[in-house]
Amino acid sequence: MGHSPSFQWMAPSLLVRNAPLSAAFYAEAFGFEAVAARHADGKPVWALLRGDGAQVILQDQARAAAQSAAQVGALWLCVADTAALHAQLLRRGLEPSPMGTLAAWEAPGFTLSDPDGHIWTIVEQSE
Repeated sequence: MGHSPSFQWMAPSLLVRNAPLSAAFYAEAFGFEAVAARHADGKPVWALLRGDGAQVILQDQARAAAQSAAQVGALWLCVADTAALHAQLLRRGLEPSPMGTLAAWEAPGFTLSDPDGHIWTIVEQSE
């Protein structure tokens, strides 16, 4: 067996139409903060957002057009209390799906769309 690499972090990368709008959404929905960003011609090219052990990279879709057409197929966020997060999102004026039981996990959960139509599945962590 070969030696495993020492990963520093891993994050899904999402193509977005409006990076400031998407960054504001993630700040409001999940408390994410930008920890790194790169700009070109005065516009954001990409940003790394982190919050409470999770992270996501936002890339300007116009600038990423030359990259691979592969996109993230599913986005999952595992939390300790889905009901509390669901209520918080509703209070903030966001529109999560109704709470339910996710069959694949047999755990409470819901979904939330971001401004670019990416669907996040939020599921409660089972001990």
